[in-house]
Amino acid sequence: MGSIAEQRTFLDAVMSSLHKRIDDGAHVELSGTTNIFNYPEYGDVERARALMSVIERRDLLYSMLSKGGGDVEFTVTIGAENKDESMRDISVVTASYKIGDEPIGSFGVIGPTRMNYAKVMAVMSHIGRSMSELLTNMFEEDMS
Repeated sequence: MGSIAEQRTFLDAVMSSLHKRIDDGAHVELSGTTNIFNYPEYGDVERARALMSVIERRDLLYSMLSKGGGDVEFTVTIGAENKDESMRDISVVTASYKIGDEPIGSFGVIGPTRMNYAKVMAVMSHIGRSMSELLTNMFEEDMS
């Protein structure tokens, strides 16, 4: 997770997706996928190709994102913990967001296994709380 401008772009994309898909159910929105190429391990064409093939599989990404939710605030899957062989070199951190106490969605960060997990989780926690608060307020306004 980068600058405040990048975080705002991410939140704008999420909110836009929510507005379009609120009644749709399963949907995966991607943002910042090329940032993974800033890491030296993805300078190798074969590794980059394998990662891009994972990203193209929306069903796999949806499955990974949806395993969170409920009372689970975060899920962290590191390298070999990934069930799909093509994801053994990456880590996935997911967080959920809610309307009131009801989980309604998840978002995540895909990165190298050496990512700064504490920083990623701190940013995601802030984004998740902010989204939950915003959505709860929007929902309560619509219900009044």
